[in-house]
Amino acid sequence: MSTTISDFSAALDKLDPTGKNWLTFQRRFTIAVRQKDAWSHFDGSTPHPAPADPAKPTKDENAAIATWEKTENLALYLLSQKLPDVTFTKHHRKGTTAAIWAAIVKEFTDKSILLRANLRTSFLNLRYKSGVDLHSEFDRVRVAYEELLNADVDISDAEYASLIINFVPSELSTFISQLSATAKLTARMQALSTAQSPAAVSSGSSSTVLSSEKPVLDAETLMELALEEWLRRQEDKGKGKAKDTGVAASVLSSEKPKKGKGKGKGKEK
Repeated sequence: MSTTISDFSAALDKLDPTGKNWLTFQRRFTIAVRQKDAWSHFDGSTPHPAPADPAKPTKDENAAIATWEKTENLALYLLSQKLPDVTFTKHHRKGTTAAIWAAIVKEFTDKSILLRANLRTSFLNLRYKSGVDLHSEFDRVRVAYEELLNADVDISDAEYASLIINFVPSELSTFISQLSATAKLTARMQALSTAQSPAAVSSGSSSTVLSSEKPVLDAETLMELALEEWLRRQEDKGKGKAKDTGVAASVLSSEKPKKGKGKGKGKEK
């Protein structure tokens, strides 16, 4: 078991007292503590060893108790390093690391209920940052989406797809919105054609309505289409600049130097 904590201290930020980083903190803290072989003191799976005869503990029992207390002290130290003062002061009297951790999990899980609602609203209001690479911006959307899933926040496929249309720059939004509308119309026509086929009529099938929760073009497809169009437009801009520079250079090189006025003329007598 490693007791070095320098790497642990730099591995993750402290828990924010508002709980805004609770989900990320809980995951990263758990990983870091497991690396220190101390997680069993957080989940309570390693209770304090008790000698068969408290009045006469054996040598092995004393050794087991000493080992447990050493790991317990390490666990408490690791926890104290990452808690805000107000949280540590509130819970440190609960005794063992497992009891303190259980109380913290309950408190911040309750706080996260409200935070999940805020996460959902923030996600649906995400917008592209002007001038930033669209690849990295879509990565930002994907990370936010995964955070929602990890927080058990429900986002339908239709909402996710709608976000992408609203997220991208206005000119790209119009482009992928038109593609989405065309794909939806095509799907509706195909559904109507299928429903009106002899086989469908004889079987009594008449379902022609597309599910509003299942877009024809999902979010990932819309991102791919937007990226392709964005790259094409970026290339066109680059070609336009190169062409403008070439034309300007051609014009400058074709101009002949003008002769100075009065030069080469003799004086009139």
